[in-house]
Amino acid sequence: MNFWTIVFGIAQIIVVLVGGAGFFLAMRYDIRLLRHDFLGLKQRQTILDENIRALDQKIDAEIDANRREHGEVIRAIRQKLNEVELFVRDTFVRKETFAPVMLRIENDVKSVGDRIETRLLRMEAKIATKT
Repeated sequence: MNFWTIVFGIAQIIVVLVGGAGFFLAMRYDIRLLRHDFLGLKQRQTILDENIRALDQKIDAEIDANRREHGEVIRAIRQKLNEVELFVRDTFVRKETFAPVMLRIENDVKSVGDRIETRLLRMEAKIATKT
């Protein structure tokens, strides 16, 4: 064996060891970076989850407020409809009672007319006898 062959073999072993150590260190560094990135992503996810939770609470509060407001409006409309129904009931005549009432009024007017006519005839008779 030649001297240079031995030196070249030792150099190869050193290069392999240094390269392997470098590779190992690079892998450890990459693992640390990945772990750091993962922890950063977890923190970002936690922040996003908190923001989503806050927005959900805000939306729920707005929905409750809208439900209350619309409930008050609907309650007021129902009350007004009830008032209108009572007014119509108390003010206007029903269809089924209107015809008999009109017939009774016609009969009353006819009887009043007949009485007036008989009185006029009596008055004419009295006036005719006095003259």
